[in-house]
Amino acid sequence: MDLSSIQPLLDWLNLHQQWVAAAIVFIAFLESLALAGVVIPGVLLLFGASAVAGSGALSLWQALACAFVGAVIGDCTSFFLGKSLKQRIKSIWPFRKYPEWIHNGEVFFSRHGGMSIVIGRFVGPIRPVVPLVAGMLNMHSGRFISINLVSALGWAPTYVIPGYLFGASVHWGLHFPEGFNRLLFYTGGIAIVGFLIMKLSHWHLSPKSRLYQSIQHWAERQHHMRLCWHWLAEPRDQSHTFPLTSLLLLLGSISGFALLAYLVNATDMLTNLNQHIFYFFQSIKHPWLDNAFAIISMLGDKHHIRIVAGIFALWLLYKRHYSAAIICVAAILITEKVTQSLKHSFEIARPILNEDGLLSLSSFPSNHVTRATVLFGLLASYTAQEFSHQRRWWIYGIAFLPMLLVAVARLYFNQHWLTDVIGGFLVGLGICAISRIAFSRFNRRAIVADASFLVALLTALTASAVYLALHYG
Repeated sequence: MDLSSIQPLLDWLNLHQQWVAAAIVFIAFLESLALAGVVIPGVLLLFGASAVAGSGALSLWQALACAFVGAVIGDCTSFFLGKSLKQRIKSIWPFRKYPEWIHNGEVFFSRHGGMSIVIGRFVGPIRPVVPLVAGMLNMHSGRFISINLVSALGWAPTYVIPGYLFGASVHWGLHFPEGFNRLLFYTGGIAIVGFLIMKLSHWHLSPKSRLYQSIQHWAERQHHMRLCWHWLAEPRDQSHTFPLTSLLLLLGSISGFALLAYLVNATDMLTNLNQHIFYFFQSIKHPWLDNAFAIISMLGDKHHIRIVAGIFALWLLYKRHYSAAIICVAAILITEKVTQSLKHSFEIARPILNEDGLLSLSSFPSNHVTRATVLFGLLASYTAQEFSHQRRWWIYGIAFLPMLLVAVARLYFNQHWLTDVIGGFLVGLGICAISRIAFSRFNRRAIVADASFLVALLTALTASAVYLALHYG
């Protein structure tokens, strides 16, 4: 990123580091403000100020808090400006000269509703316009503020952390090991392949696809299959959609785990691959990676998973989605029992010694990966069902990222073999599939992400942050 255009400001901040916090608040405010955010290079300025903060002026938490406060104030200012001026805003510069900015914001808001506040924070030129349009179209103030708070929690790390890490690395002269680039390449490649698989599966298994209709036609001709099809079909609409994707996912995960378990327990075919991955992660050890992956690994902790799942289960109960809440809690509890039973059945040793200097015979499958897969997979399935089959893949793609990162973290700390994390992923997918199939016949009402959902999301994010802060280190 070329910082030469703002170098005088960075030089001044380096000399007057007591103003760095105020600078981040002000830049985040301008970046989110309707009239200023469309003309100033806010991303560049925030990257530069964050880099100065990372050189020792502020802690990461302080920098994130400053960006969060500035973003919230900027969006709220834009919102209440639009609420006060209404259509008169179109006669004010620069919108008088560029009316398409407001028009694009109105189209975007009409299409996505309240979620446009969250999405708009990360979408180029409409980012500072959406709150203004929300105010113009008389969105409820309480709902906007709650959505604004949640979206700012995700926006602040996205725009501050890269600059902060850049400044810290320059200040301390830190260099990541050579193999780190390969790790990024492999992780990115797996993520892309996962996205493509999800996209293709949801495209070809939609109720309107030839494959779905062929399977349905075959099932209708079999007495027992016809009864099963109608018993499990969702009663929400006249089409009675059958959870075919979940059924195929269940069969695939069971088959995959059975094959993997055989190869791990009865043969040595995957030993060399496990050893290769083990030594690769040993070769890229670094203090910065230790800190980052320690935090990521805690996302799969038993207590963290139960806290987050409990918050969303309470929200489902509040919205009277009793079956969804019960299935969510049951899936989380069953996950622990299933993984522990499998560990005792296979008794495969971990790659490294435990604190007592002994090899722990509880490696396969990975508990952390299984828990993360079940939690994020279930949350994604409840969210995705309100979208068309062709659009669901990106929701599952987003949910796949924390699963993948937890798996990489467990490999990085040599707590598991590669086959352990793959096994955990397959077990987690199987439990998700069973949960989704069980929920299908009770799925009578849409699970709507309204203002109460955003409150639950904000509560879950806050609880997660508190948990990580208390248990880190």
